Amino acid sequence: MVARSSSIRAVTSLPSGMPRPDGWRASAVGIYRLWRDIGFAVGALLAGAVADRFGMPAAIWSVAALTALSGVVVLVRMDETMPARGPAGAVATSP
Repeated sequence: MVARSSSIRAVTSLPSGMPRPDGWRASAVGIYRLWRDIGFAVGALLAGAVADRFGMPAAIWSVAALTALSGVVVLVRMDETMPARGPAGAVATSP
């Protein structure tokens, strides 16, 4: 339970550093939480339907595939906002 609660805080803070312009941060977090919560409900219903139709292993594999696909989308679409660090841990600056 401790790992889950700390990971939720980290994931919820992610959208606050991403939106442009900077004045849109509160809306970005709200929209993220809306879709996240809808995903919990719809995902549970869809996983149950897949399990009923094709069995529990198919439901687990479908959730794994959807999770991997969402990771690829994040990898391709999101920009890194943390500045690069030099060899001694110092933040690299651009000229």
